[in-house]
Amino acid sequence: MDDIEVRVTEIVAQYGDLTQGSESRANEFKKTVQDFIEHGPGMPEQRRQALLRHMKGWDRKYRDFLISPN
Repeated sequence: MDDIEVRVTEIVAQYGDLTQGSESRANEFKKTVQDFIEHGPGMPEQRRQALLRHMKGWDRKYRDFLISPN
């Protein structure tokens, strides 16, 4: 497993069960995802695609919320 997949697996393991919950926890998850996309190993698009693969089956609006920078 490459560095990107290792980090994505860690992020999803930490927050993946958070489909609906407290707003502060969801914002913490979003901040972690955004930090990974911006600063993680590999290229930003590789990191984004790796996250999306792990979020397959999640609510589209929630995925968009996590992945979008705003």
